[in-house]
Amino acid sequence: DSLEGDEITTGDYDEYRYGFGLGGPIIKDKLFFFAAYEKLEGANLFDRGPIGSGAVNEVNITQAEVDEIAAIARDIYGYDPGEIPSSFDNEDEKILVKLDWNITDDHRASFTYNWNDGFNISQSDGDSDELEFSNHLYERGAELTAYVGSLYSDWTDNFSTEIRVGYSELDNRQNSVGGTDFGEITIETDDVDVYLGGDDSRQANKLYYETFNLALKGFYTAGAHNFSFGYEQESLDVFNLFVQHVETEIDFDRNPNTV
Repeated sequence: DSLEGDEITTGDYDEYRYGFGLGGPIIKDKLFFFAAYEKLEGANLFDRGPIGSGAVNEVNITQAEVDEIAAIARDIYGYDPGEIPSSFDNEDEKILVKLDWNITDDHRASFTYNWNDGFNISQSDGDSDELEFSNHLYERGAELTAYVGSLYSDWTDNFSTEIRVGYSELDNRQNSVGGTDFGEITIETDDVDVYLGGDDSRQANKLYYETFNLALKGFYTAGAHNFSFGYEQESLDVFNLFVQHVETEIDFDRNPNTV
């Protein structure tokens, strides 16, 4: 690859997308199914690196300085900060299953199951005067599971009903790539702030919720008039945690006399 005549390094990565869909009768004229699966295996690319790295955006710090910071972290503090990242794998996976049941000529039921789990790897501190080791990046992902069941009934030529029940849960995650046992460390050089350890905003960051839906509906036709009535309920249960600096944040100032 090249940009304005300069060679750049984008990192090695592959991307694959695949899936399938399959449907048909389980019981002739009575019970039908449809199932689908889809998956993406891709990569997030990162464009920063030290001087001479070939990155799209080279920040004003040398590879020797980066190596020295990594060596101090490993040899003195016993912590491996990872590397300066150029790419990271990501994924997205989906499953859909649907059943349709013709119980009788007047009553029909359906059931749908949805599942999705996916994530990307994101930068924590991405300004042009900042550089972070790979363990300071974080996974931003979520797992969704949902179920919906419906029953449709024609009681007379004029009166029909619908019953629908739904449940879903979402587990939203923001996890530091290198874990949070080692807090966020910032090393200030003359022109660049270098980050390692678990990002301070990911050290206690969790969102989870459950949703329940119930709908009871009736429809009645009287001559030229249509009437509808019913009851609907939705409940939401949420757990939301966000606390910064749980595992500490330490800044090493460019002035050697301060921390």
